Amino acid sequence: INIVLGSYIYANDIDNCFVLNNNKFSINDCKLVNKLFLKDLPLIVRKYVNTPYLWGGRSPYGIDCSGFTQMVYRFFGLDIPRDAIDQSKIGFNIEYDSVKQGDLAFFKNENGLINHVGIVLKKNKIIHASGYVRIDDLDNNGIYKKSFSNYSHKLSLIKRIIQE
Repeated sequence: INIVLGSYIYANDIDNCFVLNNNKFSINDCKLVNKLFLKDLPLIVRKYVNTPYLWGGRSPYGIDCSGFTQMVYRFFGLDIPRDAIDQSKIGFNIEYDSVKQGDLAFFKNENGLINHVGIVLKKNKIIHASGYVRIDDLDNNGIYKKSFSNYSHKLSLIKRIIQE
């Protein structure tokens, strides 16, 4: 049985078991994930690379930008809101010069409204869902797509949610 990345599994309180496809499993039979640290982020996000974009999607079969950030943050034990605009309201504002791996970068449309989010991998790289989950260049202006020699998304703000 395959369980989609980032899925929650709820065991009952009586015998610490859950049921999938009419099969009963004990939580004790499952491999428990150790606490993850920001250094582990590239291992998690790379599992989603090339996942096709699907508005409202939250799985490796199809995912949108805020669904991607929400699912990745679950690996760190953090429940964040579903939509980019709501995700931008949590955490602490960070200047571009202080950006770290794991920070969320938010982007605005021509009306100044936040409409896109991605996860900073390092100061000059971001992973985000735009057409598909991809790694692009990031600077203090936004996401720069070398293949088109222009910016695809204009940077609005950066937030730090994971504190280590």
